[in-house]
Amino acid sequence: MGDLNLLKPYAVFEQLFEHKIRIEDRDCLEFADINVAAGVLTSCHGSALVKVGKTQVIAGVKVKVIPESGNSGSVTCNVEFAGLCHRGSRLNTPQPKCAQWLSSTIQRLLNNFAFPSIESQLNIFSINDPNTLTPVASYTLKLDVFILHDDGCLLDACVPAALVSLCTTKWTKLYAVTDEQAAGSYLELYKPGPLNETISLKVNEWPVSLSFCFVPRPVADRKSKTVPIIAQPTKRELDIWDTDAGPVHITVSQGAIVDLSVINAFLTGLWDNLFVASTNESDVVNSWNVLFDSAVSHAQKVLQTMQKAVN
Repeated sequence: MGDLNLLKPYAVFEQLFEHKIRIEDRDCLEFADINVAAGVLTSCHGSALVKVGKTQVIAGVKVKVIPESGNSGSVTCNVEFAGLCHRGSRLNTPQPKCAQWLSSTIQRLLNNFAFPSIESQLNIFSINDPNTLTPVASYTLKLDVFILHDDGCLLDACVPAALVSLCTTKWTKLYAVTDEQAAGSYLELYKPGPLNETISLKVNEWPVSLSFCFVPRPVADRKSKTVPIIAQPTKRELDIWDTDAGPVHITVSQGAIVDLSVINAFLTGLWDNLFVASTNESDVVNSWNVLFDSAVSHAQKVLQTMQKAVN
């Protein structure tokens, strides 16, 4: 079973599932270990390194000025894969499609939950009238997320990397000044104030994304009291179930489910196999409730890990 994409003999899988459902040495609802380190890149205004299981993601933030444009500040996210981030990758190959999906998903979470109305935090004012309500320029933050090693749970690792790098971003506060000696004209320049103040972002919410995977009900039934769910599946585990339901991505913020996506959600017979009656016909085991409860519980642990890295 060195490469699950080459051959999937049914007999080999049957022998595997007689002993356990997962390839990893984890229970079905056991999450991968997460480690978060902040300030790992000295060339960036903010950075973070996140490890979820064997997946490793690094993120960095650079701050730039948008001249003569007030209330235009923004955070732009871009996700890229390293050339050899997993065994199936090749040098000089184009970025996979999921890189664009990761970029847009993280961008949406930042704009809607973590930093809504961030424009007000990224304004630059005139040094002659710093208390005015009219900004004369803005900051723009470029967030680059780089996947060093891909072993699944990419969104689970990219979201904490983005949040921690942004929350640890600090830069010198700039003011717009007028240089009257520049060729006899007025030229807007942006320089630090006399107090050399620094700026950091204020986060509104801490969204946490977690991935799951449904397994066929007959496989789960081989294990007593086992729900057909795998928490944070690895890349190899997802390869096993590539013809069944794809991964489920759940985002939790402030103890509530704020986003849910299921890949291959309309496969024939999938939903019929997610509800099973117990010996007592009035008692129905709802796999979705188990999934939601597990996500909300573990999201709190991930939140504590992120906040500890920031503080």
